[in-house]
Amino acid sequence: MNRSHYDVFEHMHYVCFHYEFEHDVRGDGDPDEDCGVPGCPSAPAVRQEERLAATVRALLDD
Repeated sequence: MNRSHYDVFEHMHYVCFHYEFEHDVRGDGDPDEDCGVPGCPSAPAVRQEERLAATVRALLDD
């Protein structure tokens, strides 16, 4: 890798790097879903969605 590429990657924000090079590298998934890579920025959104759905189910049961 030449120096210019190193500088690009070294100064890249983690979220940008993750979505560009790590998240859904196969191209067949949803960027809003947790990809399973530790630290995936989408993971909190998935957990919040599950919590919201559980809350709605509990309210419907009442």
